[in-house]
Amino acid sequence: MAISLTPAAAAHVARFLANWGKGLGVYLGVHACGCSGMAYVLW
Repeated sequence: MAISLTPAAAAHVARFLANWGKGLGVYLGVHACGCSGMAYVLW
């Protein structure tokens, strides 16, 4: 499955990976919280 990222989101992922130091990708999940009951999380 593919996802689309805005340019700002793609830059955030690039910074995340650069700070992490190694790895090939990220894990995108959904966490129950907030006003709407759901929030996206990035590992």
